[in-house]
Amino acid sequence: MLQRSTLCAVIIILCSACAGRPAPAGAGPDGSAVWPWPADGSPWQDGRPADLPPTTPGLTWRNLKAGSFLMGSPLAEPCRLSNEDLHPVQLTHAFSITATEVTRQAYQVINNDSPSQLTGCGSDCPVESISWSDAAAFCNNLSKHMGLQAQERCYVCVGQGDNYTRPHDCKVRAPYDGVGGTHSIYDCPGYRLPTEAEWEYAYRAGSQSSLYNGAITDCYKDSRVAAIGWYHQNSGGTLHAVAGKQPNAWGLHDMAGNVWEWVNDWYAPALGAGPDTDPSGPASGKAHVIRGGAWQTSAGSTRGAQRNQSEGAKTFDFVGFRVARTL
Repeated sequence: MLQRSTLCAVIIILCSACAGRPAPAGAGPDGSAVWPWPADGSPWQDGRPADLPPTTPGLTWRNLKAGSFLMGSPLAEPCRLSNEDLHPVQLTHAFSITATEVTRQAYQVINNDSPSQLTGCGSDCPVESISWSDAAAFCNNLSKHMGLQAQERCYVCVGQGDNYTRPHDCKVRAPYDGVGGTHSIYDCPGYRLPTEAEWEYAYRAGSQSSLYNGAITDCYKDSRVAAIGWYHQNSGGTLHAVAGKQPNAWGLHDMAGNVWEWVNDWYAPALGAGPDTDPSGPASGKAHVIRGGAWQTSAGSTRGAQRNQSEGAKTFDFVGFRVARTL
């Protein structure tokens, strides 16, 4: 369980009802699929994917191609924790992810709720004080909003039907829950939380440094962190409107700082050193992974490899989320 007083020490992409673009036949020199997207994984160059309808303000999206990267951190990386095993990962599915954390405005429109506890921050601030299940219910409601059928939604929630009420109690819908080994969350057609691997791939945006804008130099206070995120040294003790800091090379804001972000995976204390393809974490667990650091954490928590955890039913005023969908 994540405790606010010890957070700094704890181990710790959506297309508007559009179809995915198939990869052409053939393979690259390393055996990987040849994709029509730019090599760096950035948004499609023939036009940005459509935003959500005007009735759902506050969200924009980036489409990312499939690709490979090194997940975790090298042993010599400053601020490194023992749960950041460095290993190669291949993601075989292109996906879409929100360019920012989900805002209070968007959450109100889709979930018809305003759970945020921090005052003095407007509708363009990230929603916070939500559980993992709150985030999952948002994804289901967004799928409904975009016209997807019930069986296409990625989660099952207590109080099923189309009117979820808090407290939500959700889980990944079978057969996408990793049980049985035939399908995974990557196969779900609906909107969902990104996997931990997708989240780190999106954060890095082709980089391999500790921060997406370079190497971190100090675990407590760092000028590179200040350029890309809100953390305890520059936040003034609260969260801020999304997209107020430098985005990464793929146009994603607030991957570092502002609020921790729920991802789909159950937490595992070790990632392992071997190659992995489309990882989605354990089939069950006691806590879910959160990523990215927050407005009240130290600089080291905003690194791309930093892993944290929290029980899914817990809510904190420094935890939010962003949404993804397989293309």
